Amino acid sequence: MSREEQLVSLDVRKVRIDGGTQVRLQIDPSVVEEYVDRICSGDVFPPIVVFFDGQDFWLADGFHRFRAHSRLEHPTVECRVLQGTRRDAVLFALKANNTHGLRRTNADKRHAVKLVLADEEWSKRSNRWIAEVCGVGHDLVGELRGQLADSASLPKEGVARVGQDGIVRPAGRTTSGPVPATGDRVQIALSAAEKFDRCLVALKKLAMAVEHLALVPGGNYLLALRLDDFRTNLRLSADYLAAMRPSGRCDLCGGDGCQFCSQLGWLCPAVEKHG
Repeated sequence: MSREEQLVSLDVRKVRIDGGTQVRLQIDPSVVEEYVDRICSGDVFPPIVVFFDGQDFWLADGFHRFRAHSRLEHPTVECRVLQGTRRDAVLFALKANNTHGLRRTNADKRHAVKLVLADEEWSKRSNRWIAEVCGVGHDLVGELRGQLADSASLPKEGVARVGQDGIVRPAGRTTSGPVPATGDRVQIALSAAEKFDRCLVALKKLAMAVEHLALVPGGNYLLALRLDDFRTNLRLSADYLAAMRPSGRCDLCGGDGCQFCSQLGWLCPAVEKHG
């Protein structure tokens, strides 16, 4: 291990997950639940990877593992800490997701390419460089670059770009204009998913406490009489929270808001059901 990386047990509250370093389209709740069960059964997972910029620890690899530890309310999580910025974490995440971990969907691949093309610096790199980083074909990069250039004035084929060798090469045509906003409201919504998870855990604990108070010998008689009502209300509350939990950026609009995502820019089970 180099001097620039360390294995540490880090306070989960110090791990930043709100910086756009999650390069998959969404977290898969079923995978998080599977990891929770496996951790409870004694399975040991590899440490998550974070980048430290001198102030913040940006999560780069291991979002599903981190969610599982958070669901279990573990105070610390094993981390492989690398020195670097938030953008370094994004670049690491892009490469990590195309080489290991959960199988990516086509939507995940397109989302990864769009993240790179939305970056003012990275969008100037060649299609082949972006394809290598994202683990996709360069033809997909060209397709998405063309779509985004037509709709948002991103660098297109004629713009000078940085090649794989780091050399800037000019081209014949130029498409100028601002890079679209990355959708801060979407990142805020996605970062709130952790709070939804904590609320769901709290509701489960509350349900267990209610059952105990109502059913143990000498328990609360009035509570026992209304136990079915409490069960129903707690279940409905949990179902509502689960349905509204932000799960990922809308792939159709990229976070700008459209009819499919009810103009939110992000998805949740309730939106996907009625979209």
